[in-house]
Amino acid sequence: MTIRLNQELIMQSDKTIDALRVNVHIAYGAGITIQFVKNVIIHNLHVHDIVLDSGGLIRDFVDHVGLRMASDGNGISIYGFAGVWIDHVFMWNCKDGLIDAIEGSTGITISNCHFTDHNGKTSYFIVRSYFLMMAGSSYPPLAYPVAVINPQFCAPYPIDLIIVRKLLAITEGNFAVTDVNGNIMFKVKGTFFSIRDRRVLLDAAGNPIVSLQQKILTVHRRWQVFRGDSSDSKDLLFSVKKSSLIQFKTQLDVFLATNTKEEVCDFKVKGSWLERSCAIYAGDSPTIIAQVRSVRI
Repeated sequence: MTIRLNQELIMQSDKTIDALRVNVHIAYGAGITIQFVKNVIIHNLHVHDIVLDSGGLIRDFVDHVGLRMASDGNGISIYGFAGVWIDHVFMWNCKDGLIDAIEGSTGITISNCHFTDHNGKTSYFIVRSYFLMMAGSSYPPLAYPVAVINPQFCAPYPIDLIIVRKLLAITEGNFAVTDVNGNIMFKVKGTFFSIRDRRVLLDAAGNPIVSLQQKILTVHRRWQVFRGDSSDSKDLLFSVKKSSLIQFKTQLDVFLATNTKEEVCDFKVKGSWLERSCAIYAGDSPTIIAQVRSVRI
């Protein structure tokens, strides 16, 4: 599928462009513009052969929208922005530049991308974007971020979430996941009488995101996580098991479904039951990607 933009595609805050499994090309017209907004993810696109075209309405200041007569020919233009993740994007042959980040833009992560055929400017964009990311954030993201479930659940900055157990709903095994302001982000529902201790993670609207269940007759107490409300092997996303049979502190290995050999874990969980805390690491590296601790609220 090829999309030719007559005007620049102007992104809004908290939005994701994701082609998923479709081969989508934005080409032969205007490019993508991200101006004075925040929290944007662009995933799995081909952006190429971008030309000078109509500019359209743009956000020339944080609280003002103006009309620009012509675009500048960049594949992706970033102005005065905080928090963008560009992942698995293939770019080549844009009139002005592949990615242009100016006006104090910070928190930019570029991962798993392929840039080519642009007069040797590829390295410039990678180095420049990495510098902006480091300068604007005290939490440098992973070198190669991985969207385990879906890029819409990813953010290029830390987010604090609170897990609240509803003690009165014991028959359903309910939990709620909220932000720091108490807004429900996710829900966890389970069946009290279940051999596999099955649970389902739902979004705020009640739509199933993933289902979790314990595997029967497994030495390392393996849990499996499936897409949506499924339990079919084709929908397996990842599995979790104890790192060793005998443990004094909790250590778990997480293997993505594509990691069939399981020689090295994709993520590792290290925690303390007594302290009610744990940290999640990227593989066997010291890089912490999430932390959990017990608090009284």
